[in-house]
Amino acid sequence: MLKKSLQNINVLRGTRVFVRADLNAPLDKQDPTKITDDTRVRSVIPTIKHLQQCGARIILASHAGRPKGQVNEDMRLKPMGERLSELLGGDTNVQVLNDCVGEDVRNATDFMLPKDVVLLENLRFYPGEEKNDEEFAE
Repeated sequence: MLKKSLQNINVLRGTRVFVRADLNAPLDKQDPTKITDDTRVRSVIPTIKHLQQCGARIILASHAGRPKGQVNEDMRLKPMGERLSELLGGDTNVQVLNDCVGEDVRNATDFMLPKDVVLLENLRFYPGEEKNDEEFAE
């Protein structure tokens, strides 16, 4: 089977593209809303820009820290979404969702426009993330 890269795919306009990114950036211990090193966040920018040029609707998923399957306010992905918005500049505003599964996520992703970017909440807030649970993956 021939593997395809982003450069080989040219039929993305309007298509929802799910991108698993490594946005697990270190946060300041005193202020967990501040990223101390944005290297990992910056690394996904070329992929996002390419997908935007193709007119894709971009859904980003990532994890942060080790919340052990529980919601931890200090491990939310909002700082990463805000930094992505800054780095993408222009008219791109990364919409950070409060969850990574469920009806609210489905509604938000169903009504995206081409070039929109949505960041799902920390996948590790669910135990199924680290257990490779097929139902969670769906």
